[in-house]
Amino acid sequence: MKYKTAAIGGTFDRLHKGHLFFIQQAFDIGENVIIGLTSDTYAEEKLKTHPDSIGTKLKTRVNKFKDRKGELEKFLREDNLSDRAEIVMIDDIYGPAIEKSKIQTLVVTKETLEGALKVNKKRKELRMKKLDIVEIPLVLATDNKRISSTRIRLGEIDRWGRVFGRLSVYGSRISEGLRMSLKKPLGELIAGTAENIRREVIKRIKKNHVCIITVGDDATLFLNKLGKQADISIVDFHVKRIRIHNSLADMKFRPEFWKEKYTDKIVKAKNPAGYISRELVRAFEKVLKGLVRDGMKRIVEVDGEEDLAGVPAILLAPLDSMVLYGQPDQGIVAVEATEEKKKEILELIAHGTKTI
Repeated sequence: MKYKTAAIGGTFDRLHKGHLFFIQQAFDIGENVIIGLTSDTYAEEKLKTHPDSIGTKLKTRVNKFKDRKGELEKFLREDNLSDRAEIVMIDDIYGPAIEKSKIQTLVVTKETLEGALKVNKKRKELRMKKLDIVEIPLVLATDNKRISSTRIRLGEIDRWGRVFGRLSVYGSRISEGLRMSLKKPLGELIAGTAENIRREVIKRIKKNHVCIITVGDDATLFLNKLGKQADISIVDFHVKRIRIHNSLADMKFRPEFWKEKYTDKIVKAKNPAGYISRELVRAFEKVLKGLVRDGMKRIVEVDGEEDLAGVPAILLAPLDSMVLYGQPDQGIVAVEATEEKKKEILELIAHGTKTI
């Protein structure tokens, strides 16, 4: 170890592979490490200027300070680092770096280097000794882009950098066993009378979700009739493989979607029965990126079958989104897009592909 005391700072939301590497490197550099953890107010301010957040209309949610601190403390305990760590709340880029004389170095990444330079500038103004700066490389996801909490919240990757849009199951025929597993309700089945389903669905979509996604003609038409068109709708004009609808107008979409005003908000994709095609996944990624960019609703029109489209819809959905899809002859399934739910689906896929 080169330094007695090092300091790092960050939001550390949804502690991921990049965070873990960064923190471990800091403890290799410093015998003791002061961890500046952003307050909830400062975390919201930083989110607005994060490279992955600039220009987005979709507001994702950073975990509260107490939860982020709890995750940090758990990791430090498990790595036997608690005795060498001190966690302090920070409300700006300076934090303890301009207050505690025992700090000798700042450990940063390329993204936080500018902040460290500002700290040293401030220390100079305060006639304090300049701190050494050690830069640690960013950890990349499987698509060779950086792992970030923002990308996790937006549904692009998991905490280990696995890219949800690049799973090996896409583009191949789904085995019958896996297909049956994925056709079971992946969330809460809302059943009963039509009035009960209507009441329960309205109750769920009234919650403050990041976005609402419908998969299938039944669920989509259900919301459209309520005047609650989803942020993203995936349709194929079929119900139980029988063509029921002929146009977006038939399905009660807002007029602007079928009067050519918003044709650029409609993406078409081929998806054969029994597949989750890469074309379908790319189409969903495209409409999702559009929604994130401008906040305007989108539609994916599937040529073929959308029966399994709920799988990429849930996996790629921003965290805290709601996905609704029809369960034939039973009702509507409501799925909260959480990290736990995504992990559950990935495990189903992993088990199913091993048994082919």
